Amino acid sequence: MLNYIQLALGLLAVGLIFAGLFSSIRKLDKEDKTKTIPTSAVMRSMILIGVGLLCYAGVKTCTYLTTEEAAEYDMTVIFLTSLVEVVKYFGFIILIPLLVKVLKPKLRQKN
Repeated sequence: MLNYIQLALGLLAVGLIFAGLFSSIRKLDKEDKTKTIPTSAVMRSMILIGVGLLCYAGVKTCTYLTTEEAAEYDMTVIFLTSLVEVVKYFGFIILIPLLVKVLKPKLRQKN
């Protein structure tokens, strides 16, 4: 049963993260090189990526539940451990839409 939950959460996590990244990149205007991405689009992208990272933390939680050492810990402890590990390794992804918004006008002025 955990394998199906892992598969569903993994696919949902990948879908949400890519949807968040592409929704902010699609807002880039190719004709007007000085126009930035709207703040609402950046916030929406960051929220989608954050929810995707939470889903990936669920995948890691299911992975940890299959070990024998997990029997002595509470479910919240296992989830928080997974969440901290996901944020530590992949938390920078949530800042990509913000970086694109901030750095886009500066990069276009150099060209």
